[in-house]
Amino acid sequence: MTEEVMASSHADAELAVDDEEEAIRKSNAIDWNSLFATVEDPELAEIMRSAIDSAVSILTTGKEVQKLSVIRTLTELLDTDGEDCIEKVIPLIQNVLKEEATNLDLHCEAAVVFKSIITDKRYDEKFPGLNEKLLNYILLNLENQKEYISAAAWLETLVEIADHIPLQAVTDLIVPLAVNQADPGKRVQRRVIATKLVEKLCTIISPQDVRKELAPCAQMLCQDPNPTVRTSIAQRLSVIAQSLNSSTDCVSLLLPCLIELCKDDDAGVREAILNTIAICLPYFTKESRRTVVVPLLRKCTEQAIFLKDESLGVVSRQLGPWLDSLQDVLSDQERKWFLDTYCRIIGLTMNQSITESLTESRNSSVLISRRMCAYNFPCFVKMYGDVHFTERLLPLLEKLASDSDDEVRSAIAAGFHEIVALRPDEPTLIPPFIELIRGGASEVVDRITGSLHKILPTLYKCANSQTSAPKINRSQLDRIVIGCNRLIRGTGSWRSHESYLNNISCIRHLVPPCDLYISFLPMLKQEVLTARALPCRIAAANTLFLMMREHPMKKSRQTVIDFFCHTIAKHESCQRRRLLLDVVPKILEIFSLEFFKTHILEHVLRLANDKISNIRLQLCRTLPKIKGYLVLPDDENTLLEMEKLVRQLLAAEENPNSRQLIQIYACELSRTETIHRASPANKAKLEEEKRLWTELEPVMIEPPKKEEMSKKEHTTVPSKPPTGSRIPESTGNKPPSMWRTSRTQKPKTAVVRPQPQIVVTQRAPSPMPKTNNSIDDRKSRLPLATNSPLSARYKPQNSATTTMSCIASKGSSSIDPSLSKYRPQNNGINGTSTQRSSIPASTGLRRSATTTTGFERSNGSYSSASKPSPLSMSRSSSSIRRPYSLMKVQSSSAIERKPPQMSIRITSMT
Repeated sequence: MTEEVMASSHADAELAVDDEEEAIRKSNAIDWNSLFATVEDPELAEIMRSAIDSAVSILTTGKEVQKLSVIRTLTELLDTDGEDCIEKVIPLIQNVLKEEATNLDLHCEAAVVFKSIITDKRYDEKFPGLNEKLLNYILLNLENQKEYISAAAWLETLVEIADHIPLQAVTDLIVPLAVNQADPGKRVQRRVIATKLVEKLCTIISPQDVRKELAPCAQMLCQDPNPTVRTSIAQRLSVIAQSLNSSTDCVSLLLPCLIELCKDDDAGVREAILNTIAICLPYFTKESRRTVVVPLLRKCTEQAIFLKDESLGVVSRQLGPWLDSLQDVLSDQERKWFLDTYCRIIGLTMNQSITESLTESRNSSVLISRRMCAYNFPCFVKMYGDVHFTERLLPLLEKLASDSDDEVRSAIAAGFHEIVALRPDEPTLIPPFIELIRGGASEVVDRITGSLHKILPTLYKCANSQTSAPKINRSQLDRIVIGCNRLIRGTGSWRSHESYLNNISCIRHLVPPCDLYISFLPMLKQEVLTARALPCRIAAANTLFLMMREHPMKKSRQTVIDFFCHTIAKHESCQRRRLLLDVVPKILEIFSLEFFKTHILEHVLRLANDKISNIRLQLCRTLPKIKGYLVLPDDENTLLEMEKLVRQLLAAEENPNSRQLIQIYACELSRTETIHRASPANKAKLEEEKRLWTELEPVMIEPPKKEEMSKKEHTTVPSKPPTGSRIPESTGNKPPSMWRTSRTQKPKTAVVRPQPQIVVTQRAPSPMPKTNNSIDDRKSRLPLATNSPLSARYKPQNSATTTMSCIASKGSSSIDPSLSKYRPQNNGINGTSTQRSSIPASTGLRRSATTTTGFERSNGSYSSASKPSPLSMSRSSSSIRRPYSLMKVQSSSAIERKPPQMSIRITSMT
C-alpha cells in the first residue's frame, strides 16, 4: 500500500514537470502568424525601408512636397549611397522633371541642386562621369521648357557651371546652345541670358573658337531689336575683345559694333557702350584709334553735352580714361579739345541759369557730371599740369573745392593727395585744402584726413618755401590740422578719427619740436583723456609717443612721460588706467628697452594692485609681450619680479573665472622666450635716441638795436605801462612807488587809451602857465579846456584864473549830477599854502591810464573850449583822440620834469 502511494506521488511529480516543460516550449515557440501579419503592415514596412528605396517610392507615388524634399536631400544621398543614388534616384528625378514640365518649384529646386553637385569637386573625383550626366539632363530640361522662368533658371545654372565642365563638352554642347539662344526668335529673357553665356564662354574656349562662333553671335546680339538685349551685349563687348587677343580681329569684328551702338537711339545703350569703349581702347590698333575712335568719341561727347541726358555723366566719367588710353595718338589740337571739353562741362554744370531751366532728371544728370569731373581732376592735372595748371586748372580746383554739393567736394578730397603728388611745389594748393576743411562736411574731412600723411609734407614744404604766392605760414597750417580734429570728432565716425590721429604723426618731421610741444601735444593729451572710442585713444597715445621721441629737450619729454605714468596710470577712470597697458606694445616698438625699463615698467607693474579685476587681467596678458623683449641675464631681476607678481595675483584672486584666466596668462608667460643677447633693432633704437635727445640750448634771438633818437623825438614805449598813482607820498606809512625812478631830462612817454575825461586840480608850488589870449581862435580839442564845464567843476572856488569866470558865467547848473561823486573833497585849497601831505587819498589817480574797464560814460556832453587850457600851452606833440588801440604821447613840459603836485582823476570815456 505504501509502495502504491509512493508510486502515485512520483507519477504526479513527473506529470507536473512535463507540464512545466510544455509551457516553456510553448512560450519559446515563434509566432509565425504574427510575423507574417507584421510584414504585411505598410507603416512598419516604410520604416524598415532604406533611404534609397524611400526616395524611389516617394518619386514614384509621393506628393509634390515629398518630391521637393527628396530633391533637396539629393547631396546627402550621394554621400551615403552614392552608386545606388546615381543609378536609381537621379534618373527618377529627371523623369519627374520631364513629366511635370510646368512645375516651377521642382525645376528651380533641381537646378540649384544640380549646380551644387557639379561645382563640388568631391563628387567629380568620387563619381567620374557624374557631371556629364547632369549636364545632359540640364540641356534636356532647357530644351523641353516652355515656361520662361524655369527655362531662365536652367540657363543661369548653365552659365554658372560652365567653368566646371570639360572643355570638349563646352565646345560641343554649350557653345551651340548659346548661339541658338541668341536667335531673335527666342524670348527676350533667353536672349539676355545668352549674352551672359557668351561672356562666360569667351573666358573658357580658345580665341579661334571665339572668333569663329561667338563673335558673329555678338554681332547679331548688337543688332537685336530689343534695347535691353543691346544694352546687355554692350556691357560685355570688352570681355570679347580681351578673349580675341588680337587688335586686327577686334577692329574687324567689334569696332563696327561699337560704332553702331554709339549711334543708338536708346540712352541706356549709349551709356553702356561709352563705358565699354574705355576698356576696349587698348585692344585696337593705333591707326583705328586715331582715325575712327577719336572722331567717334568727339561726336558722342558733343551729343551728350547738347542733350544733357544720362550719357553726359558717363562722358564726364570716361574723359579721364579716354585721355589716358589715347594720349599716344592725340595731336596737339585733339589734346586741347579734351581740356576745353573738360572745362566746358564744368562750366556748364556750374551755370545756375542753365541748370534752373532743366527738368529734375536732367538736373540730376548735370550734378552727376560735376561729380565725375571732380573725380577726373587728378588725371587732367597729370596730363596738363605742367603747362595749364595755374591758368586753367587751378581756378577749376578752387570752384570744385568750394562747391555746394558735398559729393563734389568729397571727390576732390579723395584725390587731393594725388594732386599734391603731381604738383609738389605748388603753394597755391594750400587755399583749396583750407577750403575743403573749412566746409566742415564730415565725409569731406573724412576723405582728406584719410590721406593726410601724404598731403601734409608737401603743404608744409610749400608753406615754408613760398615767396610770391599768398603767404600762409606754418602756424596757420597747424591750426587747420588741429581744427580737423574738432570736425572729425563731432561726426561720430571713430574710424575716421582714428585714421586722423594716426596720420598726423608725420607732422613730427615737418614741425619744429618746440611747436609740436606747444600746439599738438596738448590736443593729443586731450584726446587720450576724452576720446570716446578706445582705438582713438590708443591712436592718440601712439602719436603722442612718436612726437615725444622727436623732442630733444628732456624736460619736455618728461612732461609726456609724467602724463602717462601719473595722470593716466592714476586716473580715477579704470578705462583710462587700462590705456597705459594698451600702449605698452607700441612703446616697446618705438623706444628702446632701456627707455621702457627706466620710465614705464615700474608704473605698469604697479597696476597689479589695481582694484579693478580687468586691469589686473590685462596686466597679466601684457607681461608675456614684455618678456619677449627682455635680455638675459641682464634682465633676470625684472623677469623674476614679473613672475612673482603673477604668483601673487594667482594666490590673491578669489574669482574662479579670473583665476583660470591668470593661469592661462601664466602659462603663456612661461612659454614666451627671452633674448639671450641684445638685438640689433634695440641697439639701433638706442643710438637713435641718443642722437635725437642731445639737448640743444635754445637760441636767443636778440631784438634789433634801435637808433638813438634825439631828445625831441619819442622814445620806446615799455611793453606794459606802469600802474598806480603818479603822485609821490612824502609822508605816511606807504612806501614810495616801486616803478618810479630818477627823472632825467628826456622826453616823457605815456600810453593813452581812448579819450577819457580828466579833471586836474592844481596843488603844486610850480605855477600853471599863464593863459595867452592871443590865440583865442585856436580851440582846444581836449576836455581840459578852461571854458569847458567839466574842467570848471573841479577848480578851486577861490582861484583867480579865467576858469572861475567861465564857471560863474555858466552857472552851477552845468555840473552833471552823475559826476558828483568825483568832486574833490577839499574845494577850498590854497595853491600856495596847501601841503602835499594834506592831499586826500581819494584825489589820486583811480586807475592806470592803460585801463579802460569800468569807466562810465557821462550822460552829458562837453563842447570845445573857446580859450585854450593852460595845459594846452605845454610842449606836447600828442594826439590823444583816437578811437581804438594805444598810442604814444610825448611831453617835455616843466610839469612833467618836476614832481607834479596835482591830482588827476578820470571821470568818463568819450
